[in-house]
Amino acid sequence: PILITDPLPWWGQDSTNTQPNGFSSLCDLGSAGTGEVVYSYMPLSTGDYTVTLDFLDGFDSGALLAVLADCTDGDVCVQYDETNDVTQGQMQLTFSALSDTPYFIVVEGKDEDGSFDLTVSSTGGGGDGTCSSPIQVGALPYATSGDFYDQGYEFDDICGGGCCIGADMVYSFSPASTGEY
Repeated sequence: PILITDPLPWWGQDSTNTQPNGFSSLCDLGSAGTGEVVYSYMPLSTGDYTVTLDFLDGFDSGALLAVLADCTDGDVCVQYDETNDVTQGQMQLTFSALSDTPYFIVVEGKDEDGSFDLTVSSTGGGGDGTCSSPIQVGALPYATSGDFYDQGYEFDDICGGGCCIGADMVYSFSPASTGEY
């Protein structure tokens, strides 16, 4: 597999034209018999990730985009999407991932090979807002909404301010580059 590395977003361009057909079945949908391009990604943070497939040429009969939990078994599917209409220009799927867990992204043409751009990005989320499971901040600018009703009081003294003012919501942020945020 082609290794996807942090920081995200990650972008690559490839083609199924010269790739072998490695899976007899993908996500219990069967296999189209065209070549597949396989990527591997191990997220640093628990959260939601989006995979975007932009069609460049080919794929006239459609395409399959899958996220697998096991590269040796195409039917151990985390999430998938398929299309018969590539005229819309792209397909996209979002999946929830656990940190330090390998995932495999597979691109396959239904009956015809093609060229494409692939982008993987973090959409944030995941976690429950505690120190042990913070919410991952996704691409910047980042905005979210919600409530604190069920949150606990993890910090007794924040920045020397004394006792708790209210419930705590904890976020995690891994910047792509050094700078002011």
